[in-house]
Amino acid sequence: MVKVRLYGPLREALGRSEIDITAHTVEELLRALSGFNPKLRTILERGDFIVLVNDRPIPTSQFSVALRDGDTVDLMPVVSGGLRVLGEDR
Repeated sequence: MVKVRLYGPLREALGRSEIDITAHTVEELLRALSGFNPKLRTILERGDFIVLVNDRPIPTSQFSVALRDGDTVDLMPVVSGGLRVLGEDR
């Protein structure tokens, strides 16, 4: 089993922050998660999330990477933004 931790809209769509899944690759894990509900599938299909396996970022080109029993996979939304200085006009 692989422990999957979800954040932000991914967590909201699943209705919980963690789930254990049997999967041999990141691709397989994402397919399994997509089957839980349409809202989660839509978010995963958009692809605007980051995957970490055991705290190491995994690019989409490496989603075929093998997962091992006991691995932890984090799925985090891509966040952008910055700091606006008070009094600064755009």
